[in-house]
Amino acid sequence: MPLDINRGVLYENTAESVKPTRAMVRTILTAWEYDEDTIETAQLIASELSTNAVVHARRSKHFRLVCYTAITVLIIGIADEDHRPPLMAAATTEDEGGRGLMLVEALADEWYWEPLPGGKIVFACLRVERPLQAKISHPLVLT
Repeated sequence: MPLDINRGVLYENTAESVKPTRAMVRTILTAWEYDEDTIETAQLIASELSTNAVVHARRSKHFRLVCYTAITVLIIGIADEDHRPPLMAAATTEDEGGRGLMLVEALADEWYWEPLPGGKIVFACLRVERPLQAKISHPLVLT
């Protein structure tokens, strides 16, 4: 699905940016009139994907949140400036981290990544019914 990843919300690639990313997902999905379960799931996915950018794309100065909705799918994307593909870690019970993509895989109906000229974007897709009362025909764009 061709998305303009230059549109969206740009954050500094720091741990302090994860919480505002979660809050922005809530703002967007509330405006799009999604239910609380969908919002909470999308927030958790955005939190994990943005944390991955912070932890693994250390040379990135920024990451970008992209949200897109259609009739049967909600897509949350995080773009960063690192060309390396995301790797699912084999975390043990004693590891403090390394479960982000495992959690995204468990929550999302599908996740994937695409290379970009300046890095990559990781998408997570949720199969949902778009709220019928919401007037949505294009992504909510916050620049």
